[in-house]
Amino acid sequence: RNPKKTLVFSILLFFGLTDWIVGIILIPQDYNVFRRPHPFYHHDLIPNQAATAKWGNIEYPMFTNSLGFRDRVVRAISRKTSKKRILFIGDSFTEALGVSYEDSFVGVLDKKLKDSEVEVLNAAVVSYSPKLYYLKIQYLLEKQGLHFDHVLVFIDISDVQNELSYEQFEPLPFPIIAKLQFDLKRYLKSTSFFYY
Repeated sequence: RNPKKTLVFSILLFFGLTDWIVGIILIPQDYNVFRRPHPFYHHDLIPNQAATAKWGNIEYPMFTNSLGFRDRVVRAISRKTSKKRILFIGDSFTEALGVSYEDSFVGVLDKKLKDSEVEVLNAAVVSYSPKLYYLKIQYLLEKQGLHFDHVLVFIDISDVQNELSYEQFEPLPFPIIAKLQFDLKRYLKSTSFFYY
């Protein structure tokens, strides 16, 4: 009855399917699927993720817990605990790019203290700086109600450059539209070859 509409629909369907199939074949694996922007402290890790990360030519396992911290496995972390809790924060060195959690310095300490009354948490993320350390710790205390006894902040030489990069960043409430845009872009980048 409507040959023009049928033709337009058929062409759109053909291009949509072709785009999807070519995307499956040609879009490389995204080794950063566990990372996301954050409205209060710029960027973070997505909670409860099990993924493969890549640093140079090295692939390594990446697990995040319910708080979005790098961990040995995906697990739930309570906001309060009767144990003493040490929070580590820093940038790529403390997040431990290129090595499994168990081989990182935080992971080694975590393993040694595993059966004690001390819990170790790693809130570090690549490219953090002192401004972001402060904002994330403030967010964890005031917005998340996370209890911890000690914070160990690991500063390195790249923090100077990163601090300048985030000089204009201001914490804002995360608008729902911005979150939907981020999720849509991530989905399209992983499935649509034309978008990719």
